[in-house]
Amino acid sequence: MGKKLVVALVMGLFISTSGVANSATVTSLYGDKDGFGIGFMPNQTFSNSYPSLSKNDPADTGTITDSWMLGDQTWSHTYDISGLGTISSASIEIFTLGQGWHGISSLYLDGSYVGDLTDGDNSGAYLRTNWARLDIFDLTPYISLLNGANSITIDTYGTNNDQWALDYSELSVSSVPIPGAIWLLGSGLIGIAGIRSKKK
Repeated sequence: MGKKLVVALVMGLFISTSGVANSATVTSLYGDKDGFGIGFMPNQTFSNSYPSLSKNDPADTGTITDSWMLGDQTWSHTYDISGLGTISSASIEIFTLGQGWHGISSLYLDGSYVGDLTDGDNSGAYLRTNWARLDIFDLTPYISLLNGANSITIDTYGTNNDQWALDYSELSVSSVPIPGAIWLLGSGLIGIAGIRSKKK
């Protein structure tokens, strides 16, 4: 009878843990995902004449998105991680247009270098081709910096007069929760094993 009970509890543990691998995730979206207000897709190009960008979406109010900018830019992500638990992973997704005229642009999180953006401006003497670029960076090595309020900076290379645009920046922070049921069942199994060993 004791063996059957242990087997039943183990099966209950397995059933209760199946499906709990999904992580709890908090996201912070700066701007919106509308292709710079004109429906541009990743790796779409434009040459010579710049497309007309306008901040005509309420989601862009108070942001620097969907408009042409010059040089380095910084913005902030705020989010609530109070109920998230221990952070296990994080990433940031950034959609830019036309950056990289003088050289590769770099991304910083709270002043810490994260990586380089994909070149969005292949310039030549007579022909200039600009690209919409979607970059995703793993922020897991910077978990200690993720406290619910972070600054993001794109540092454009060189003379700071590169003209480019930002569609959106999305920061995602995740943790894998451990349900209380697992701890309860584990404690029960340990208790049963202790009782059986005493009886023997």
